Amino acid sequence: MRKILLASLCGLTLFAGNALAAKGKECSYSPLQQLIRNARDASEISELINNQVNLNIKPRCGGNVLQLAILRGNPEVMRVLLEADMLSLNDKVSIVDYPIPGAPKEIPLAFFAAYYSPRADIMSLLIDAGANVMGTDDRGETILWYLNQNPVLMNTQLVDDLTNRLLMDPSVNGAQENVKKGKFIKNNKKSDKSDKDKKEKKEPVNAVSSGFDVIETEPDNAYNPQRDSQIDL
Repeated sequence: MRKILLASLCGLTLFAGNALAAKGKECSYSPLQQLIRNARDASEISELINNQVNLNIKPRCGGNVLQLAILRGNPEVMRVLLEADMLSLNDKVSIVDYPIPGAPKEIPLAFFAAYYSPRADIMSLLIDAGANVMGTDDRGETILWYLNQNPVLMNTQLVDDLTNRLLMDPSVNGAQENVKKGKFIKNNKKSDKSDKDKKEKKEPVNAVSSGFDVIETEPDNAYNPQRDSQIDL
């Protein structure tokens, strides 16, 4: 019994060791990163902006300013950062320090927020500010793949709204792409033209051209120039 218990404990220890190794070493955050990840209210961020502190840094590890603000989950902090208009919303961000199973090593910022945001209003602020939520990541997944793994955001109105937008996105929905390129419309026009040609080709069974007009006659009463040109007195 002791041997079995000891083997089990060794197995658990090995599993925990592998999990920690996969997570990577601890990051030494910069003062700016520390402030963003611990921000209690918007005034702390406003002070940085007023002092013209460069927020658009490329961190050695631990995520950029917007990633840390997303993880912090304070909508007022996020709002001030976005209104300052000092940060790029559509650059890909590294998830080496925040792994997402099945995702590429770099993903759009909005996709990162979809997976890690603890509140729906954080996502809404990013979308309203112009973050790109369309398209796919490098493995072909849309933002819905990330949202559906976030227990806070999955099965919400936000997901419904983005689903509707993606349905109309030609880069994701092939059928809509065909419509916008005119493939279906072109086929309809071709059909209409064919019907029109058929109507134009349909002429009277017996008709004789006089050079100006077409004279229609009955099959059993053929046109006779001498007879029909006489004038009754």
